Amino acid sequence: MSFLNKFKKGVAEAGTLAKVTVEVNRLKLQISNKKKEIQEQYSRIGETVFQIRQQGESEASLAAIDEQCAKILEIQGEMQQLELKINELSNEKICGCGKVLDLDAKFCVSCGHKFEEAVEVFTEPEEAETAACPSCQQAVQIDAKFCGSCGCTLS
Repeated sequence: MSFLNKFKKGVAEAGTLAKVTVEVNRLKLQISNKKKEIQEQYSRIGETVFQIRQQGESEASLAAIDEQCAKILEIQGEMQQLELKINELSNEKICGCGKVLDLDAKFCVSCGHKFEEAVEVFTEPEEAETAACPSCQQAVQIDAKFCGSCGCTLS
């Protein structure tokens, strides 16, 4: 029975890892598409600048360049959010110096930056009413049908 449980656990872990890999690849594809969008914006800016040089400067042309620059910044922000999701799925974090580290790292191995540990607040679960198992005297929930320690049938 132990072998079967280990096998099931291994299959479940492999399934979870496969899901994470698929999600990471999907996010990387989105980032690649965003990079293409940025390249398109750069081309449009170049065309606009060329037209300005040919026709003379106009406020409308400069406004078009500003809009394209704003679009690039927006896309870069979206890419950063996607990168953060990838790091979260991969159990990694990025230091301010750009080094990718394990999620549980307390210091950056490149620059020595100390990461503040997030304070986790745990709430105590509400205590359910319990009774004692007649066989082993372990505490069991009142609505339990079997003892979790010895397997005794409870009535």
